[in-house]
Amino acid sequence: MFAVYTRVSTDDQAERGTIESQIDFAKKYCDLHSYDIYKIYKDNGVSGTIPFNKRPEGSKLFEDAKKGLFSAVLIYKLDRLGRSVIVTLNIIDRLEKLGIKIISMTEPFDTSTATGRFMINTLANVSDLERSTILERMWIGANRAAEEGKWLGGIVPYGYIVKDGYLAINDETMSCGFSEADIIKMIYSLYVNDKYSTLRIAEHLNSLNIPTRYAKANRTVLRNNRKQYTANTWRQGRIRNMIISTTYKGIHQYGKKSNKNRDIIEREVPAIVDEDTWNKAQDQLVLNRNYSKRNKKNRDYLLTGLLFCGLCGKPYYGFSYYKKYVTKPPEFKAYYKCYGKINKNDKDYVFCNSKNVDANEIEEYVWNECVEIIQNPSKLESKLDKGRNNTSKDKTSIEREIIQLKEAIKNIELEKESILDLYRKKIIYIDDVKKQLEKIEDEKLHLQLRLKEIKKVHVTPSNEAFIKQLNFFKPSINELETLEPNQKKYIARSLIKKVTIYSVNTNLNYKINIIFNN
Repeated sequence: MFAVYTRVSTDDQAERGTIESQIDFAKKYCDLHSYDIYKIYKDNGVSGTIPFNKRPEGSKLFEDAKKGLFSAVLIYKLDRLGRSVIVTLNIIDRLEKLGIKIISMTEPFDTSTATGRFMINTLANVSDLERSTILERMWIGANRAAEEGKWLGGIVPYGYIVKDGYLAINDETMSCGFSEADIIKMIYSLYVNDKYSTLRIAEHLNSLNIPTRYAKANRTVLRNNRKQYTANTWRQGRIRNMIISTTYKGIHQYGKKSNKNRDIIEREVPAIVDEDTWNKAQDQLVLNRNYSKRNKKNRDYLLTGLLFCGLCGKPYYGFSYYKKYVTKPPEFKAYYKCYGKINKNDKDYVFCNSKNVDANEIEEYVWNECVEIIQNPSKLESKLDKGRNNTSKDKTSIEREIIQLKEAIKNIELEKESILDLYRKKIIYIDDVKKQLEKIEDEKLHLQLRLKEIKKVHVTPSNEAFIKQLNFFKPSINELETLEPNQKKYIARSLIKKVTIYSVNTNLNYKINIIFNN
């Protein structure tokens, strides 16, 4: 009994029926030599570099060979076993140990003789060389096309479409009233201007019923060897990936996700957000990481997210430790350290020479500045114009979002009525009703708050209005000794945009820039 093994590398070859040609040839070959075929094993779309026992049909062939169900394996050519010398010789060795012969229907070799084994090694090396040469030509051609800006396949970034072989901005309006490009602009605006977290942005997009790319294209994913449709849900990890992607500022990195060691090719593509907005989003990522509760250790740091290095421009972060003494108890020490002093593996990384700053000293200085500003607001008037926040928003985009928010609120009311109808018909129980109504009320509150936010006019308050706001903090300043750390931090963040510190040796220079809170 003879087994027939056939293989093609790509799904495209499988669809064109390339593997059927191998099967037809095998049937005619067996008829000519009066061989009986036990089974035909077909690996469709399987690379020749994958080990035989990890291929769907290859593993079954091995199991049947162990049972002695056939005595030889017929192949069209040796390269059908594998495109790598190691893979090919390993397959032949394992089958021969089981007493199974390998017969190529188009190549004359006999594994039982020294000449035959030499032929196998030669043919395997030729196959490997052919594959390597093809891949090399493909990479050269692909790199050249990538440098010219052509899109060479893969998942198209959200907000783009492929037009005439190049990435283009997707301005097509979806059923929700927005285009994909509008959603990208909304994400950056919410993150940079409204200071939304990635989780809150994801929840906001879900509340507006914005379709994801997978849901919009009815794309499936492979889970447990079964294709399934994905949930139409935005997640914070996806939002973060979109925020850090350089594609949206007009620079696409080709080869970044490749598993192979290769140079990344940067090419220009149409930008959806301007570079200044993109850079602000990256700064906001650092600030959000600093404000994260999990990054707080033994104390609360007043200047988290506000303190920046004057040498390298990177933010400072708080750290603490207990200094041990031989003759007295350990002493608690708290400092601020520049992120530029953290060792990096990047060869282009420049280590910052700034010194660590005593947390108590710098916090006392900045807090005293805040107290002076609140008690004597007239000193600040000359500086207010320099710190204006001239944030502007696209009116058309705001109007569309307002319409979508109102529609979402209306749909939530209808959903509430549907749940109550189910309860009246005794289809669901009162506990289920309570849980669902609580969830609906939370979603409705979120939408109403967002609607209230975007209806505000985004203008900078006058100097007089800002000074009037300072009076709000005066009662708190009078109770300085009783203020909690989080209360101090709130006041500092309300007044200060940035503290730049130059900490070479022991000299400290402070610079405070104050912006307005809309």
